[in-house]
Parts: sequence; structure tokens; C-alpha cells
Amino acid sequence: MSPVTAGLVAGVCGAIFVAVAALMLCADRGYERSLREAPTQILAIIDRTHDAPDTPPSVPEAHRDMQRHRLCAREDCPRKRIAYQVLVDAGHLTPDSGRIP
Repeated sequence: MSPVTAGLVAGVCGAIFVAVAALMLCADRGYERSLREAPTQILAIIDRTHDAPDTPPSVPEAHRDMQRHRLCAREDCPRKRIAYQVLVDAGHLTPDSGRIP
């Protein structure tokens, strides 16, 4: 390999290395930023989904809320509690007599 070819190959390899390093550093900064911001956004959304709604839901909305919150305990989740009561009042759900407080 001639010295000119070796120099050209070394230059191209160096340029590729610098470009890859720059891309990795830029990608790391964006990734760290998204990790720092994401949890607060997700937690705020999760927190609001369990809050009691401002107005009672319609019967179809109450059905959806009951499905979305099927893993929640009714005592711990205001949204599920209200949806449950809407369905009971509408006659779509009959409470188990053994579980009525």
C-alpha cells in the first residue's frame, strides 16, 4: 500500500470515527433529557386518571372506566367508585348482597 493510499484510508477512517462519536454524543444527550422529563409527565397522567371526574360519567363512560380500572380497588380509586355507583343507579350492575357494607 502506498503512503498516499494509507493516508487516505486513515483520513477516511478518522472522519468516520469522528462522525460516529458525534452522533453517539448527541443521541446520549437527547436520551438523558427524555429520561429526565418522561417520569413526571407519565406520573401526572397516571395520577389524574384515578381522580374523581368533575361530573358523573354517562353509562357508556362508566363501563369504560370500570374496564380501565379493573385492577383498582373500589375503595382506593375515586373514578372506579363513581363509575360503579353510576352503573348501580342505572340498573346495569347489581351489587352482590354479601358484599354490601
